[in-house]
Amino acid sequence: MAEWFYSITGQYAYQFSILAANELQFMVAALFFCIGFRRKSHFWLRLIAGLMVESGLLWMGTVVRTTWEGLLPRIVVTLLQYSSTLPLLVLCLDESRDVLLKAWCSSVAVKEIGGAIYPLLQFILGYDSHATIQILPFPDLPLDVQWLIYYLIHFVMYGLIWLGVRKYFKESFDSTARRSGVLLSIVALLTLGILGAVTSHYRDESPVLYICTRIFAMAVAVFILMSYAGIEFRSRSRADMAMMEHVLSEE
Repeated sequence: MAEWFYSITGQYAYQFSILAANELQFMVAALFFCIGFRRKSHFWLRLIAGLMVESGLLWMGTVVRTTWEGLLPRIVVTLLQYSSTLPLLVLCLDESRDVLLKAWCSSVAVKEIGGAIYPLLQFILGYDSHATIQILPFPDLPLDVQWLIYYLIHFVMYGLIWLGVRKYFKESFDSTARRSGVLLSIVALLTLGILGAVTSHYRDESPVLYICTRIFAMAVAVFILMSYAGIEFRSRSRADMAMMEHVLSEE
């Protein structure tokens, strides 16, 4: 199977494998935030179409990353990967635009939080996150088992964060909240994308600097989740106030 894959993808195999491994994490994070969402008609056909679009974006990123070096190509590839799950959500789920944007952007933020916590744990335990994915003090563990542990820890983190913020992911009541959510999604994509690209580009300069920039990216991701909670809270407050004013005016 591996030989067939490498024969098909050729020089792009390495970068595509890296992006695909990351994409699995983005998809699982998005899946948590889409629990309970309504499906559109012809869901399975839409799912296939969405996966094809997602694969196309990944392939574009692979070609860019393989062909060109430097910070700018990294930023382009990071933004492509961050955006890759959004068409899938839009094609498959029958929810409003602001709900889908909120779920997508929050899943990106949660993935970044998990991506910062794991290397931080490795750093504390004395492992080089650039050289290994190992986190348990068992050097003889097979690589497949290490990857299984790696994904399991990340997916558990995504689920725990989702449990903490899921009550804020309901449809906003007013246009002000919807505009704020769209603006936050755009700013978050650009900020986290640039931070992620800069962090990856300079990770060999200093392990300590790498950890610091990952922590900063995690702080930005936490701010995004808190901002969405604040938008939802203010939206509900305005709705409650409008209802009270309506009742008082009738009385």
